[in-house]
Amino acid sequence: MEPLKGEFPALKVYPDLPSLLTAERPDVVHIVTPPATHAALARQALEGGAHVYIEKPVVETVAEATTLLALAAARGRLVCAGHQLMYEPPARVLRQYRPAIGRLVHIESYFSFRTTRRTPDGRTPLRADLQLLDILPHPVYLLLDALSGEPGDKPELLSVEVGPAGTVHALVRKGMVTGNLVVTLEGRPVDNWLRLTGTNGTLHADFVRSTVQRSIGPGTSGIDKLFAPYRQARQLIGDTTRSMARRFLGGQRSYPGLSELFGALYDAIRTGQPSPVSPENILGTVEICERVSGELHAFQERIRPVAVALPGTPIVLSGGTGFLGKEVLRQLVEAGHPVTVLARRDPPAWEQIAGARYRVTDLGAPLDPAHFRGADVVVHAAAETAGGWEQHQRNSIDAAEHVLRAAAAGGVRRVIHVS
Repeated sequence: MEPLKGEFPALKVYPDLPSLLTAERPDVVHIVTPPATHAALARQALEGGAHVYIEKPVVETVAEATTLLALAAARGRLVCAGHQLMYEPPARVLRQYRPAIGRLVHIESYFSFRTTRRTPDGRTPLRADLQLLDILPHPVYLLLDALSGEPGDKPELLSVEVGPAGTVHALVRKGMVTGNLVVTLEGRPVDNWLRLTGTNGTLHADFVRSTVQRSIGPGTSGIDKLFAPYRQARQLIGDTTRSMARRFLGGQRSYPGLSELFGALYDAIRTGQPSPVSPENILGTVEICERVSGELHAFQERIRPVAVALPGTPIVLSGGTGFLGKEVLRQLVEAGHPVTVLARRDPPAWEQIAGARYRVTDLGAPLDPAHFRGADVVVHAAAETAGGWEQHQRNSIDAAEHVLRAAAAGGVRRVIHVS
């Protein structure tokens, strides 16, 4: 908090949300803390008379979402979720052309991404499965938003499957329209798109390049088949060029659609209109994400490798979840050595290697010698691979010293340092 106060001297700091609500009586509270804290903070804000904006994932369970939405309705307050892709240019263009494709038949929502996020302390890479759950609301709420205008009861989640490395496949139906959801950590290139197929054409909204490809018309004649690729190529070139110009010339840095979502929320509060993200969209998104979370947990329990007693030399390996360390670990286990891995994060089950034990610890801080007692050899393969000097000092240089000192105190006499 001190760096913020240095940059904004007039900044007021409160020990907790109730203190802030009592002193300031804000109209809107933005909740951008970790997901597990959202429900309690949102409830406090609503009870304090404020409207709430909640970053996604809004809450972790349907029960929490139902309680918050009921409380907001009773207090006459709005709840807005951080579903900003619904306010990006592709979503707006999609709504503009939606009537042109006729009756909706099928929807596909696809998201592939690279795991880059870290825990709130900024030091530890966030587990891949947790990153998947963090990003999951985006393709879910886009799918539900596309289904919102269709006749029928609320969308029904027909099936969910979690495959290798956490790839999620789900099938959603509302009335006569089906929706297919795919979210993957492994698919490349990184992509995010929503495809609507109707009785008179198809719309393909690309949220990475901020374009919408329009294939309108039955496309049955020879002329249509001949010229369709050229029309789409012209659209792609023109829309991509305009999108890049908006981003660079307009100074847009990140999170397009977010300021538009904030503006829509504030306008709704001023004019007494409903939230720009409907309660149905919020509740439906939480419902699907909770179901996927349960399936993901069950999947990981089924595939979680069991550490077994091996007869070889006991070894402690640091950095055993990294690119090099994982291969070193694989070779040691295959050679019959019992290995304890020291790592900054507990890897998801699909990244763990059968026969190894994993222990989460921060090598950048002094280590407990108990981690090393009973080991004959320590293989130190952990190092910082990103960031500036401060990160390398802490997670490479200091980490190596901490490992050496703790290993010596734990009685280890042989250390292999992989620099």
